[in-house]
Amino acid sequence: MFCASKVLVLEKDDALREATRMLLEADGYGVVTAASLPAAIGIAREDPGIEILLVDHHPPDGVIGTQAITALREVIGLRLKALLLTQHICATLQALEQDDHVRVATSPIGADALVAELHSLGGT
Repeated sequence: MFCASKVLVLEKDDALREATRMLLEADGYGVVTAASLPAAIGIAREDPGIEILLVDHHPPDGVIGTQAITALREVIGLRLKALLLTQHICATLQALEQDDHVRVATSPIGADALVAELHSLGGT
């Protein structure tokens, strides 16, 4: 198995977070998970190897995905790539894709499509 990027999965649902972790690890990714933004920030401070954030547009703690991306980039730096999942892609979210380090995808997303989106970020 090759050594792929390290992904931080920010997901409040325990079962979905665990299933995503298992899927990504099976594809060769290093994965760390968090159930809340404060936990994700703590992990990011301790793990400088995180390269990609996988987050829903409506993550835990009442923040939105774009706020999570901003908060984690303050810790990790602008090099942090992000895949933002959302049920509805509006013009504001489409504008995020002008950032080469951000992808926006419709949720729910299938396993193959999720992995393909991460690969499109250079997460291999």
